[in-house]
Amino acid sequence: MSDFKFSCPHCAQHIQVDSQWQGRELKCPACQERLIVPPTRPVSAGDPKPTASLSTEARPFRELPLWARVTWLVVLGALSPFIVSIAMLITAVLGPLAFLVGPVLGTFVSTRRQAAFGSIR
Repeated sequence: MSDFKFSCPHCAQHIQVDSQWQGRELKCPACQERLIVPPTRPVSAGDPKPTASLSTEARPFRELPLWARVTWLVVLGALSPFIVSIAMLITAVLGPLAFLVGPVLGTFVSTRRQAAFGSIR
């Protein structure tokens, strides 16, 4: 079997596999994203040399790397409800503590104020 080299479409990591892996799915060793090993085609003398170009073809959301998916969720505002629900959970858990801390803190502040300024009356 001959070795076959290609780049990960997600992170551009160079990968080398046996030619028997062509057309099969595997995980990139660098970014852990799933990819399909591309098939090789023989290059004839008349074929132009491949050049790097930006692809305008849309990729499915699930094929994007994790950092790109999170970025899009933040940009589109889809994480806002998640962040609000986390804030509500924190408030629900810590809110009742205000009834315990409030009187103690109020007593402490008024005692310090009386010590500094004397009686208010």
